[in-house]
Formats: sequence, C-alpha cells, structure tokens
Amino acid sequence: MKRKAISVFLALCMMISVIPLGVITATAETSGDFEYSVISEDEKTCQITKYNGTATELTIPSQLDGYTVTKIGDSVFSSCTSLTSVTIPNSVTSIGDSAFLDCTSLTSVSIPESVKEIGWCAFCCTAYYYTESNWVDGVLYIGNYLIEAEDTITGECNIKKGTTTIADYAFYGCTSLTSVTIPDSVTSISYSAFNDCTLLTNVIIGNSVTSIGDSAFSGCTSLTSITIPDSVTSVGDSAFYGCTSMENIFVGAGNNNYCDIDGVLLNKDATELICYPAGKSGSYSIPDSVKSIDHYAFSGCTQLTSIKIPESVTSIDYSAFNGCTSLTSIKIPDSVTSIDDSAFANCDKLTNITIPDSVTSIVMTALFNTAYYNNESNWVNGVLYIGNLLIDTKKDISGKYNIKQGTKTIAWGAFFSCTSLTSITIPDSVTSIGGSAFSDCNSLTSITIPNSVTNIGGNAFYNCDNLTIYGYSGSYAETYANENSIPFVALKSIVQFDKSQIRFRGVGADKDFSNYKDTFDVRTVAKISQEDFRNTFGTDEEALKNITDIGFIYAAEKNVATFDLETAKAVAEGKGTDKNYIKKSVNYIQHAGDGADYVFTCLITDVPDTDREQKGYCYAYVCCNGTYYYFDDVTVMDFNALYTTNKPQA
Repeated sequence: MKRKAISVFLALCMMISVIPLGVITATAETSGDFEYSVISEDEKTCQITKYNGTATELTIPSQLDGYTVTKIGDSVFSSCTSLTSVTIPNSVTSIGDSAFLDCTSLTSVSIPESVKEIGWCAFCCTAYYYTESNWVDGVLYIGNYLIEAEDTITGECNIKKGTTTIADYAFYGCTSLTSVTIPDSVTSISYSAFNDCTLLTNVIIGNSVTSIGDSAFSGCTSLTSITIPDSVTSVGDSAFYGCTSMENIFVGAGNNNYCDIDGVLLNKDATELICYPAGKSGSYSIPDSVKSIDHYAFSGCTQLTSIKIPESVTSIDYSAFNGCTSLTSIKIPDSVTSIDDSAFANCDKLTNITIPDSVTSIVMTALFNTAYYNNESNWVNGVLYIGNLLIDTKKDISGKYNIKQGTKTIAWGAFFSCTSLTSITIPDSVTSIGGSAFSDCNSLTSITIPNSVTNIGGNAFYNCDNLTIYGYSGSYAETYANENSIPFVALKSIVQFDKSQIRFRGVGADKDFSNYKDTFDVRTVAKISQEDFRNTFGTDEEALKNITDIGFIYAAEKNVATFDLETAKAVAEGKGTDKNYIKKSVNYIQHAGDGADYVFTCLITDVPDTDREQKGYCYAYVCCNGTYYYFDDVTVMDFNALYTTNKPQA
C-alpha cells in the first residue's frame, strides 16, 4: 500500500527550512515531564511545546500549573519510540504538525471530539499508521477523524459517516480522486485538505460543515463549481485558488455569512468580495456595494482581462490580484485609501496603473513583477514612483538621496535593506512613512523629516542603529524620535510659510511696474510641486514644464509664465553668483485687494539657517540700483521706502 508519509514528511522538512529566522517564541515553562507556553493569561490556557518523559502509556493532563491545555504543539511527541498508547484530554482543540511523527510503537490513540484541528503528518510513521485494519477503503481514521488518504485513491470517495474533521492535507495530491461526498457529521475541512486533487470534478459538502480551511480546494483544476451550504461560517484564504476551471461558487440561500452574485463569493451584505472563480474569463465589474477586496480575491485569475472597481471600494487587500496575467490596465478609484502586500504582483502584462492621491498606505511589493514594475523608464535614479507614491527602490542605491517633491506617501518597506544609503531628505509634501520603510538601512545616519509628516509606521527605522532624525521642535518627528529612543536634532525654522503671501507695497493701484522696471528687479526662489503650482498659479502647462525634479522655481515674468531654471538650480545648490541673477523686469503682480498691496504667492519650505547659508536658499530678491537684497524674515516689502532709502524695509 502506497502511503504519503515519507513524501509529506520531506515536504514538511522543506517548509521548515524556509521559515524566516528570528521568529520570537514564548518563554517555555516546565511542569513535570512537560514544557508549555501560555496562550492566554486572561483565559489561563496553554499549549504543550515539548515532552521529556519516557512513558509507554500516557494520559496527557488537561491542566498544567493551573493552565488549561488546549493545544499540543508541533512535533511535541515526535520520535517517542517507547510510547504505545496516548489519551488526549477533551480540553484539547488542536494537534500540531508532526505531533506524534515517528512514534513507531504507538498503536492506540484516543482523541476527543473537542479536537477540531489535526496538523500535517500528526501521526505519520506510527505503528497505528502502518496497521492495515485502521485504513478503510484507502482512508486512515482515528476515531471520528479522517487523518489521511492514500495518494493512489481512485474515483469516488464516500467519507465515513460519523467523521467530524478532515485533517490538514488529508487528500493532498490525490490526483486520481474524481468525486467526494462529505457527510453531514463533518464540521471542519482543514488546511489544504483537497489541495492539488487535479481530477476532482464533483464535491458534495454536508450541511454540518462550519469551516472550509485555507487552500482547502486549491489547485483542483477540474472543479467547475461548488456549493457552500448554509452551515458554513468561515471560508479560508485561497480556499479555491488555482481552480482554473471553476466558473461558479454558489451559496445556500439560508447562509447567514455569505452570498453569491453571478457566481462570485461575497460576504452576506455584499460589502466584501471574497473569491472570484479563476475559470471566469473576460471583463468584470465589481458590484457597487463592495467596500473591500479581500486577500487573494482575484489571485490566479489568468483569464480576467479587465476589471472595473467602483467608488465604494476603500481597500485592496494583500495578493488580491496577484497573478492576473491577462490584466493590462487598471484604474483605482479615489475612494481607495490602502493597497496591501503583493496586491497586483506578477500581473506581468499590467503596464497602465492609475493610483489616486487618496491612497495613503501601500506596500513596496504591491506592483512587484508587473510590466510597470519591470519597465526601467518608470524608475527615477533607482527609485520607483507612481503618482504621488514612492513604491520601491533598487537595493544598491547609495549615499544621499532626496525624495522627489510632490511625493506624499513612502510605501511600507520602500527602502528596506538599502545598506549603502547614508542620508535621506524628505520633502514637505510627504505626510506618511510606511512601516519598515527604512528597516535594515544600517548605514543610514541622518534623515530630515518635515512638519508635514504625521504618520510613521511600525519598525520604520528598525536596525538603523546610527540614525539621527532632523526635524522641527514640537513636530510629530520629534515625538516619534523620543518615543523610539532615536537621537533628534531640532532645526532652526527661519520662515514657516505654507503657500505664504509675500506682499509688495507702494507700487500703485494701476498694477504697472513700468515706472520701476529700470530700478527694481523682483524675483523669488522657492520649492514648489507641480500640484501646488497648479493650485497657486493656474494650469499654464508651459510653466509647469519648467519646474525641476527638486521643485525649485526662480523669478517670474508676466503672469508667471517663465522661470530662469538654471539660476534657480544654482541658487538651490549654493553655486549662485551675482552674474547668475539675470535681471527680469516684473511687469505684473496680482492685486491683493483694497489699497496698494500686491501679492506674489509661492510655496516656501522650512530651511535651517545653516542650510540657507550653505545652499543659497533665498525667499525673495529685490535688486535696487544694482544692489541685491533678500528677505527671509518679513512678508511685507515697501517698494517706496526701498526706492527712497535704498535698503529693505519691513
């Protein structure tokens, strides 16, 4: 008789080998021959994590040191070769992977009905496992539990009445199984129970099943439809992933948790889209009632060619569209605020993506391995942007980096493990820094965070042991630095204007500078994004083209139509000299209202005094009779007084 024990065990070993290092485990306590860890202090529950005894007949206690035993952990009794019988108490609800693996003398097992979960290979390679009489028509049962089916099982399988639980991986890889009837006694279909049963075409689920586990029918490529009975209260992640022939998921009319619309699985009130069958092809419009797209909802739907997301949707969960290889374009509505891990990953034809300003939370892997992600022209100096979002970085990015002006959100993990990055300057357009954004950037020594940032995610600077945060006193950045024991240096704020109004007084109500143009040369240098420029000055596209990547503008002619970009850049970089300041006569400044005040409006960023001196930041220049004056501490300039006294007046 061919068993799956060896192959399952080897696969389990492979899974264990790729478990991430550094996983934190609870501290083990000891009680007699048992080690345990507390699950809930409030509920006084625990799980057994290790057995140190040598008993042959063992009754597992229901309590250890006053804690109720509810779980037997992974591999707890593995290789206890002297153990011949075991009785599990009715306090236990879960038995972990490989819990009794290689208990070669174990012939008797008593499992109570309280157990609802039996892990992978829990009883593999035991004497019980190898006793032929314990197998019924190619299926191994222990009491009311279906443990495993032979991978050679063929055709139809009628699960024994009285069975309550189908264990993890029970029918995994039974590639000749074509039909299965699950009796009404079964309450739980566990993790990957029918995974990769590639010829399975017909499944009848009994009316007592309450839970369908993660990946329960994943990879059942011949399954065309399935009916979820009224009793089901839980459908796990990827339950029907890779069912490439499935066109419909039906839900019993009396189900209080789920419904179906056009064969698509949703929650009862149709606000959450849970699973779109992978066998459906063409385009699809999500119902207007849907508010969230669940994890894996469209994952692996290779025949989906287009999708319409309504304005009702606010979130797209992890891997929601992962592997939709026929999608070429997607428009995310303004209602969406968050896009999770791998949401569109591996959509290798997806070239056109519209992400609105409303999105304030996104993960760096959201677009991984899409056509957009793989297009080098979408990367700016090793950094991937889309709209106002900074998505990801090349891990070899090094030295100092200035994030592009106009960026509002830095994605979760965006600069993760950029080990050669030493300094970051964040522009005042950014409001949110995602979790782990700079995690493991162990060469990062300085980051400048503006007042605009009001949210920094968890572990944003994990393992950045030499980091100093530069920001302004009283800012969120200072609070964050103090709460996370990161050194903080306060910057001196010279000018704290946001779209400030710089007023020029005494020109006259005719708005005409003609009397002054030979005497005065008025100009400004400021940081401004294209969006802020549109909001402030209008939508002159020619002028927008002249805003540099770092967002500097310099000087202005009539209607703010042109800018001297070279001079702006020179001033910004501290390379400016008198000859850089090419005179431009200002023929028009907007009238501010009653009186003789005129307004030139620009976006001005806080700049520390040392930076202004070193980099040449200036907020307004006035040239009078060949002498240049700059103003960084006043908002009102009196032209008449300046003309008379030849020096600036506030």
